[in-house]
Amino acid sequence: SLLILGLTSLGSTGLTQYTRVCPLFEESQTLFQETSNEEGIAWSLFCSGVLKFQQGDALTANALFEQSLEMFKALGYRHYFGHPLYFLGKVAASQGNIPAAYSFFQECLTTFKNMGDNRSVAACLEEWGRLVAKQGVPVQAVQLWGMAEQLRETSGLFDHFTLLTIPVERSDYERLKDMVRAQPGESAYSAALVEGQAMILEHIVTKLVEETVHMPIVSTVQTPPPAPPTPTSPVELTAREVEVLRFVAQGLTNFEIAEMLGLSEKTIAYYMTRIYNKTATENRAAVTAFAIRQGLV
Repeated sequence: SLLILGLTSLGSTGLTQYTRVCPLFEESQTLFQETSNEEGIAWSLFCSGVLKFQQGDALTANALFEQSLEMFKALGYRHYFGHPLYFLGKVAASQGNIPAAYSFFQECLTTFKNMGDNRSVAACLEEWGRLVAKQGVPVQAVQLWGMAEQLRETSGLFDHFTLLTIPVERSDYERLKDMVRAQPGESAYSAALVEGQAMILEHIVTKLVEETVHMPIVSTVQTPPPAPPTPTSPVELTAREVEVLRFVAQGLTNFEIAEMLGLSEKTIAYYMTRIYNKTATENRAAVTAFAIRQGLV
């Protein structure tokens, strides 16, 4: 399919074929929308997020991954949750939001572990290890990588995330491993690697969750101070829900909103149900009044 071809191009050509890949994703999404294929739309959003992340547009990528995850949740496809969660963790890590990155990787790892997808678990462990290494805990990072190596040896080397890792990322990963190897020394590095390979997955997850909760957070990216609270996301509405709410307040129907956002009416109805529940309203007039009070229109 066009979507699979686009994914393969993303993974195999790195940053050199975006002019070829973009139209594939756009055409895929158009076809899925025309046939009301919401699973396909969710995958298109995910793929577009990967594309934007590889281009360095973390903000847009994050929004696309969130939308993809929301749609998979709406469809009840738990076996797909881990894919956007994995990249949400990478986005958070790239932006220096370490607590969020830990949370996403833990949830991603648990999702794949429950599915028995050890190849994807290995990819999560490797990314978690990169994060831990950058936080200055080399021994724990090596244990994670050792566990990942063991899982790959027993379940196969290939996974979707390896396919979607561009060459510059792989080079950075290898440089980081070399730096970590030099910190504790070759002997300590080898010992930690063997320890990780010998660990039982359930034990290492429990151990790491406990340790990272108490781990001091070291920012890896210079980030601006947080902006003061604004009424852009009242009662914990997601960015997509706020967007839908604003259209409702402007008098648009579900069909019109679906056309504006390139989604199906069923998806908009799902968002409306969530908005009603979160705002304790029951109809469009009441939720419009809520939007006006919150300064959203």
